[in-house]
Amino acid sequence: MRAIIKKKSIAIAAAGAAVLLALTGCSGAQPGDGSRAAPDNGAPSDAQTGGAGTWDFTSVEAMSQKQSITFTIPDDLASTVPGYEEERLFSSVTITGLVVEDDPSRCAARLDFEPAPGVDLVGMMNERAAKLNAEPNRSSGPATTAEPAGLLYGAVGGDSRFVPQIGEPDFENPSETGLWLSEDFTRLTQFTRCAAQPFDPDVEGVEVVLPYLKTEKHIYPLSVANVSVMKNGDLAVLSAEVRDFRLDSTGTWIAD
Repeated sequence: MRAIIKKKSIAIAAAGAAVLLALTGCSGAQPGDGSRAAPDNGAPSDAQTGGAGTWDFTSVEAMSQKQSITFTIPDDLASTVPGYEEERLFSSVTITGLVVEDDPSRCAARLDFEPAPGVDLVGMMNERAAKLNAEPNRSSGPATTAEPAGLLYGAVGGDSRFVPQIGEPDFENPSETGLWLSEDFTRLTQFTRCAAQPFDPDVEGVEVVLPYLKTEKHIYPLSVANVSVMKNGDLAVLSAEVRDFRLDSTGTWIAD
């Protein structure tokens, strides 16, 4: 049943067509190597459809018609990547498709970040901002001061010079746009362009990133996925990639 919450809120929904996700490697299709899915007017018989899904970057099956998708790094990959288990920011990221009521021109999605054990996202970003702002002769382009909310946005694939608004968006406001970050930095809500079909070559989709502190100064994405959002809230995984690693034919993660 489609859930609808009126007045300054959203409805979560799912229904649509499946899309084939093509994961390509140097020796044929390999889980863990990502590329944009090819358009497909018919749903593959093994497509994963339904209300909520999970994605751990090992699947070669399509995934669409989801209300929400939770992205995780499998344990064997986490233990293979040097420093990832100790320095990861999130245990998982869940994207939820949102329906903006009474507005045919806007789509939206919510990213819920589950911090890794012991990680204080606000404290981490405040500390990083303080260190960056203390560096002599620092230049960061149009914005000269590093902001904690901007650094969190940068860690999940955005431009760290763009600072999300803190709080929750007003979905009744027809001019509401942009990015909204919760006070504890665990939820990012963003308006996005609607996809006309699960695979839409004219729409970038929403990025889902699982990052870690690769060096003292650099937060690096171990994995990146791109997810389309349709007007009714449908989600589909357009592409998925693990950076610098891939599965071999025996199902073992190796350096790429």
